[in-house]
Amino acid sequence: MSLATNAARQNLDSHSILKDYNRTKSEFISLARVAYAAIAGKMGTAPSELDLLAGLTKIIRYQCSAFTAMRRRRVFLHPDLWDIFADILARIVLDDEWKTVTS
Repeated sequence: MSLATNAARQNLDSHSILKDYNRTKSEFISLARVAYAAIAGKMGTAPSELDLLAGLTKIIRYQCSAFTAMRRRRVFLHPDLWDIFADILARIVLDDEWKTVTS
């Protein structure tokens, strides 16, 4: 299942956020793995991508140093956009790295 649309990816790419993401992808994957393990423990079963999406979005938004660095370099962007960007990045991690996150 694809969570991130091409339009969403293009939105990030237009601000060079995908470029930054690709450079710091390992942090996003590590955070997704931690979130997966925590949610799996709580649910007692393997969570789906959708089960993980909201929690991972919050983790990226508030605890990801790479995401914070992206924000600092783009102070000209409206602050409300960063909630959307965190959601899109969470979707991209889950779409592109699901096998790594769940292994």
